[in-house]
Amino acid sequence: MKRTGLANRARLVWAIVVKDFVDGFKNKKLLTNTISIIFLVLLYRFLPILGSGSDPTRLVLYDEGESSIVRELDRSEAVRLREVETFEAMVYQVGIEDIHTVGVVLPVDFDQQVLEGERLMLEAIIDHWVNDEDEAYMRADIEPELTRLTGAPVQVNMVREEITQADGAYAFQIAIGLLLVMGMMGMMFTPQLLIQEKESRTLDAMQVSPVTMMDLLIGKGIVGGAYALLMSGFVLLASGQFVLHWWAILIAILAGAFFNVSIGLLLGVILTDQKQVNLWGFIIFQPFIITMVVGMFEPIPNTIRSAMRWFPTVAMGNAAGQSITASVDLGSYFLSILVMFIWGAAFFGVTAFLLRRAEK
Repeated sequence: MKRTGLANRARLVWAIVVKDFVDGFKNKKLLTNTISIIFLVLLYRFLPILGSGSDPTRLVLYDEGESSIVRELDRSEAVRLREVETFEAMVYQVGIEDIHTVGVVLPVDFDQQVLEGERLMLEAIIDHWVNDEDEAYMRADIEPELTRLTGAPVQVNMVREEITQADGAYAFQIAIGLLLVMGMMGMMFTPQLLIQEKESRTLDAMQVSPVTMMDLLIGKGIVGGAYALLMSGFVLLASGQFVLHWWAILIAILAGAFFNVSIGLLLGVILTDQKQVNLWGFIIFQPFIITMVVGMFEPIPNTIRSAMRWFPTVAMGNAAGQSITASVDLGSYFLSILVMFIWGAAFFGVTAFLLRRAEK
């Protein structure tokens, strides 16, 4: 058994980290995969907006009375109408949409105000991240159409509110983006770091060096985690405008990186070549994608979604989603963080056990 002081252990691990981290920038395959993943992240983020460029404004309407204008709005080509039964439902619906949406309230005496022919003032809400230009576009669609249908001048007073939902489209986009970059770095890139040592027979040389297998494992894990965190930065660049609680998203990213890298270390220990890594990394990654989709998909029954919260990728999505809401549900959030750390610790523990048994 190799034994050295803690300071020497740290220096050995640091040497491994520096070498592998620098070598990663020279890896052409890693660079190609990185560009591909960044493209997918941007695609998930901006495709809904690009695809809806010529679409009418989405209007979520809460009619406090039974206004006759609702039927006309439903047939209108200037807006895409969705009527809801309560004010709370209107707020929720605006908060889960994947593109700019406005929620408008028709007061109970709206028809009477129309008959009086006075200037109509309507209250509306938009999400906090909507910029002035997009607000102007929505206003240009809604106000003229309401004026046309009522025959009276209409002004819509839009108020920004922090109403983005943790189970909405933008939360899902952030979660999928993080899973893509962490899956690539954790389950695909991290095993390569160990496979390279096997193929270069560096592990044989370690028998007569002060470096232990545990040093190697920790060093490779830090490198894989560093790249996972670095890549997660692209997700934050694409979706940072939605984040209200940066501490929540950063902790979620750290926990997610730990979980994904722990799987990658286990794959790197039990597999023997790059082809196996590509195959098994892909196979293992699929159920994680599926569970996240099922666990975060709003139409799925709550009983199923509640059960799915114990899966690490669903937990990562839930924790990331909490960061873009007005108020973090601390109980649900820290449960999700705990779930990711437990799964990561389990995979890391199995890997450490296999390495210690191999050293004996």
